[in-house]
Amino acid sequence: MIPGVYTHEDNVMVAEILRPIRVTDHERALLTRAGHGDRDALSALLVPHQALLFRVCVSQLLGRSEAEDAVQETFVKAIGALTSGQFAGRSSVKTYLIRIAVNVCQDVQKSRRASVSLADVTLLTAGADNKAVENAMVRDALASLPPRQRTVFLLRDVEQWTRVEVAQSLGVTARRVDYELSLAHRALEAWREKWTTSE
Repeated sequence: MIPGVYTHEDNVMVAEILRPIRVTDHERALLTRAGHGDRDALSALLVPHQALLFRVCVSQLLGRSEAEDAVQETFVKAIGALTSGQFAGRSSVKTYLIRIAVNVCQDVQKSRRASVSLADVTLLTAGADNKAVENAMVRDALASLPPRQRTVFLLRDVEQWTRVEVAQSLGVTARRVDYELSLAHRALEAWREKWTTSE
């Protein structure tokens, strides 16, 4: 390949990478049924994403109770949008739900300006065989990140989403996702270095 000269294959590859994630045919069929009052279809659209939504809300709010409430509010808003036809299908249902959840969490953060308990951040490491000390370290490290960086870190590094999926979910550019992730990695590395030198 000659630098600065792009082939048709290069253009196809770039177009595929930048292609927005849209509603699948299966989701579209479920959306149609949900719009006609089919509760099973609505459940099939929402329930598979409940655990992910909870992890995103915990990463934003750092509390189990608030995260559970935020997921419920996300579902209420999503049900209204999905059954009324407000959801236009310009993204996948998963991406749409994450965007709603992030907005709900931001509203919660704006409404409360109190300090946050870190007790439930270990939920992000659920399933891992970490010791209590390691859980506390992860909790403190994640708590040191601003909410958007925590969310980007969770979606990219833990959930393994693509940068385009994260960008669509958060309503930002893919470049912004890269920037936020870079800041999160640097902050976590600085936190790790600080912690290891203080032992």
